[in-house]
Amino acid sequence: MTLSNPEPVGEGDPGATGLAAEASQVAERRRAPWYLRLPILSHLRSSVGLQRGMLVTGLVLVGLLLLTALLAPLLALVLAALLRRPDRRWWASTAVTVLALVALTIGVDSLMIAVDLFRFAEEDLLGIRIGLAPV
Repeated sequence: MTLSNPEPVGEGDPGATGLAAEASQVAERRRAPWYLRLPILSHLRSSVGLQRGMLVTGLVLVGLLLLTALLAPLLALVLAALLRRPDRRWWASTAVTVLALVALTIGVDSLMIAVDLFRFAEEDLLGIRIGLAPV
């Protein structure tokens, strides 16, 4: 009984060349810097025309929303400090409230991930975590 030599991959199989091309694209993507693999930046780089315009518009709107969400509490604290001249007790209660909200957010997010309500693709994560939640 003799065994014949198998055909080399790619010869006679039209799907093999497509598979090899796809594998080289995946390898090339993995060599790209981490910031270029972020979903928003990779989509922005590959989009064209109206799609890119819509993506940029959405990014600007989300940026404004995040800026407002981050600056509103700071503005409230500055205005409270300027208008009311709060004493140490007010500042202490504000600090305790902020710490409690941050701790509860970290705890509840970690709990939801621990009970498997959410899953994150490891290749999309940057590696930074607070508790079980990726940043």
